[in-house]
Amino acid sequence: MEPQVFLFSPPGQAHNSRVAGRMTDLQGYGFLVQACEELPALQHRVGQACAQDTGPAPAALVLLDASLNQNCAAARLLRMRHPAVGIVSLLDEQDEAALVAVLQCGTDIWCPRGASAGLLAATLFSLLRRGMPPVPEHAPEEVSGENWALRGQAWVLESPSGGQVALTTSERAFVLVLAAQPGLRASHADLLAAIDGCGQADSPDRHTGQARLGVLVSRLRRKFKAQHGIDLPIKSLHKWGYMFAGGLLR
Repeated sequence: MEPQVFLFSPPGQAHNSRVAGRMTDLQGYGFLVQACEELPALQHRVGQACAQDTGPAPAALVLLDASLNQNCAAARLLRMRHPAVGIVSLLDEQDEAALVAVLQCGTDIWCPRGASAGLLAATLFSLLRRGMPPVPEHAPEEVSGENWALRGQAWVLESPSGGQVALTTSERAFVLVLAAQPGLRASHADLLAAIDGCGQADSPDRHTGQARLGVLVSRLRRKFKAQHGIDLPIKSLHKWGYMFAGGLLR
């Protein structure tokens, strides 16, 4: 599943256009974003996400965009009922008393309310990394100028020229499967099993599964092209799977 982010912004706290803009920005980084205006609705949706998730990463991430008191109340409730959730508080106040208050109430990390989409996405990805098992170390490989590389516990894919793109949970799983296979190629079934977070390599609908993989690869290609003008060397193997058509270091 893609990382789920619940944006808590009560009525009157922020303009609808700002909330919509923040949601669109985070969706561009691969997050599934839902807005919640009331604390009971937030708690209910986070509870549903936690109940349905069995993966090692946090089942849900919460972005609190309310007043200091409301952020503290929400963080306290969520931390008590869902200890594994990742919580980010947005603050206007940056004095020490405000920071201590949100951290003591259960917030993992804070950001300025005017933070850029890039900073918010990096902060959310850092919470995801904390819950993931480490990537096994491999013997040193010969490095060439044509090698791509996975950095930051495989949450970042780096091109030979140094251009980096942060990966979503599904993109990370997809690339790790390719990196672990001989010839850097894997079948549709194995790739779907990885992004679904289950141990089964079958899909109830083969065509739907292949379409999902196609969307994932297309999105990852667009991110590299838009951010760095680079063509990502992931190739489709007709009616079978995908391969990484370049050197890839882990």
